[in-house]
Amino acid sequence: MAHESMRGLKSFNIGLSCLLELAMLAALCYWGFKTGKTLGARVALGAGIPAIVMIFWSLWMAPNAKRRMKRIPGSATSLFLFLPASAFTAGTGHELTALVLAAQSVVNFVFKLAWKQS
Repeated sequence: MAHESMRGLKSFNIGLSCLLELAMLAALCYWGFKTGKTLGARVALGAGIPAIVMIFWSLWMAPNAKRRMKRIPGSATSLFLFLPASAFTAGTGHELTALVLAAQSVVNFVFKLAWKQS
């Protein structure tokens, strides 16, 4: 029974990774549209930065990427992307949301390393 429970927690952690990726993109998008002073700047930041992150992710971080990063550098890079997105969220006045995103990102990172998940 404990083995099934652990397998469930590991699956939950992988699912959480996916949700964190989507939350990161949403946070970057929201920050960009909220921060830009002109319409052009809002579009460039709100659509451009998430697009760049999506391209980067698909090339080096996605499960089926041809040049996928190894487990530890990949996990560290994901954390490196999640934490600034959290900080940007705090900068838009949503401190609690930013704190939750940052905390979940760190917990997810720790368990991914402990369970050798990529």
